[in-house]
Amino acid sequence: MRKNIFKKLALLSTFVMTSMFVSGYTPVEGTGNPDDWDIDDTQFVYDYGDVFSSDEELELQKLCESTGKELGLDIVIVSATDLGGMNEMNYADDFYDYGGYSESGILYLIDLDHDGVWVSTSGLAMVYIDDYDVETIIDALWVGFEKYDYMESAEDFVDTVDDIVAERKSDSDFKELEELWYEGEYDDYEDFKAKYSDEIYEAYEESFFTPFKNIFMCMGVGAIIALIAVLVMCISSGTKMTAGSKTYMRSGSFNILHRFDRFTHTTTTTRKVNTSSGSGGSRGHSSSHRSSSGRSHGGGGRRR
Repeated sequence: MRKNIFKKLALLSTFVMTSMFVSGYTPVEGTGNPDDWDIDDTQFVYDYGDVFSSDEELELQKLCESTGKELGLDIVIVSATDLGGMNEMNYADDFYDYGGYSESGILYLIDLDHDGVWVSTSGLAMVYIDDYDVETIIDALWVGFEKYDYMESAEDFVDTVDDIVAERKSDSDFKELEELWYEGEYDDYEDFKAKYSDEIYEAYEESFFTPFKNIFMCMGVGAIIALIAVLVMCISSGTKMTAGSKTYMRSGSFNILHRFDRFTHTTTTTRKVNTSSGSGGSRGHSSSHRSSSGRSHGGGGRRR
């Protein structure tokens, strides 16, 4: 009986290891210090912090691989306990760049060194995912991270990226951006944004309220409303009211014996103000910076 149990466990272990080999995923050792990096651009999960089980690492590897292939991006998840003195932003950007991943992608860093997270975007991911979207992604993954459920956090990260990018790719304006990106008439994202994004993103952001951003338009609308109000008042004043406050009251029939006010309760409405250290920003624009490799990245982070 005991031999059968050991035999089944051996077969299970062999199956798991074989699956990892076939999927291109190999568990890593170390703390994540940059001096120990040995990155394979076909591997999308690096769990230096040992926050995932072997099965969870394999599941995330397959999830990142399949979702990334569908979206045309490399999706990478890294946990680390030692950033080698680097901050979260530089570590995430450099890991992606020196890892040899594709020009367009997104990386989620679980930073156990500073007890925080960082999301780094590159290439087309900066076009699809603006500053507002970065905050949305961090809000989604933060739920699991805050309660130390890193698997939930990682899955929510991938799912939210999938939802946002899939929606952008179905938009005609973003399809135009995608085509311009692949034409390659630029050196990096900053150059690309300067040439194309303002015009296209402004078209994307237009809505019913867009014209009212013009102060002269607002003054004109206000003047028209005021004129209509004055005309209505003038017309109404043409008919004189004949009934007064005592028209329907019998003399001596109404006396005020007591008069007082009683304060019963108060209602206070509060609104949560987001004080996170994320990137913030307006819709349609992705703040960018350069990594040590010279490439442009966007992103944002938060600490517990």
